[in-house]
Amino acid sequence: MVDSTKTPLISVLIATYNRANSLRRAIESVLAQPGDFYELVVVNDASPDDTDAAVQPYLADPRVRYYRNEVNLGMRDNYIKIFQEARGDYIFILTDDDWMVEDGLKYVVAVIERHPEVGYILSDLPTVDARTGQIFGVDRAYAEDKLLEPSLENMAQLLGLAWVLSRQVIRRDLVDWDAWLKFKQSIFFPVIYSGRAMLKAPIYYIARNLVMHTWFNEVYWHKFGKDELEIGFNLSSDLHQAMRAVLYDYELTPEVRKIIQRWERKTLVLYLNGEHAGFYDLIRAMGFRPALAKLRTGFNLDNGAYWVIIFSLMQTPFRRIWILAKSQMRQHAPNQFAILKKLKNRIDGSFKPRLD
Repeated sequence: MVDSTKTPLISVLIATYNRANSLRRAIESVLAQPGDFYELVVVNDASPDDTDAAVQPYLADPRVRYYRNEVNLGMRDNYIKIFQEARGDYIFILTDDDWMVEDGLKYVVAVIERHPEVGYILSDLPTVDARTGQIFGVDRAYAEDKLLEPSLENMAQLLGLAWVLSRQVIRRDLVDWDAWLKFKQSIFFPVIYSGRAMLKAPIYYIARNLVMHTWFNEVYWHKFGKDELEIGFNLSSDLHQAMRAVLYDYELTPEVRKIIQRWERKTLVLYLNGEHAGFYDLIRAMGFRPALAKLRTGFNLDNGAYWVIIFSLMQTPFRRIWILAKSQMRQHAPNQFAILKKLKNRIDGSFKPRLD
């Protein structure tokens, strides 16, 4: 029997909207975790579907707390509410279309018991295409578990993997509410509060997947733009600005400037080299001058960035040819493609997301 007066070690949080079917899977994956050291908090953001009915069978479990908003708050404010409802010492975030793997919480507890000083935990993240059910990429920072000190370099190394809410674990007392509220309109608010936490306490990376992440779920996409081109631009632009938000109150020392510049150059290149809905596609849709003006505004370009843009545009036709050839090879010569993929991974020294 769960003691409701006892503070749980972990609060697993699921903020949900209009995803009753996938929510059932998410809830069941959490309640399948053995033990009574955690609570599951679900906040329904006034969903018009049958979310209430979907959650009802699980309310008999004393580990579950369920709330329904009277009006729709939107994704960002709903996450603020659910964080405020958490009672655990640590918060484990699970989005409503993802699911926790068997014994996922066991690995988190093991880290907390061995390293109580840790304030932030991250892990591998396989991504599943919701349309096909196939895994098309794995985000991975390290091949082995790693304990890291809080520092600008370590934060910058991991921040790019914190864009997905699911599987992030943060010590509740490290949530930086000032930064969160200041930048809550950013699409990448998880990156911002995660980065702030990584600067306050030791970080632990678990080199295994605790959660299966789903991509291409359309419930929230319309919030980010009117079409694929605009969504791609808005996502990339907000990610580009995330490091400045993380370090908004830091003195711009040479080290801080270097971290920011490196992040901004990296995120610019990611957008320029996008396989679809990137800058090349924006040019084709708008024309070169309007697309460049939009890029200049959204990415706050410096003079050095223009050489990066020119070099990227020169490479784009060859890159598109390679992407097409890779797709054809995967379809018509899967064995050869598998060999090529293994060879490239070995050369790179780590798995690169979206290779397959």
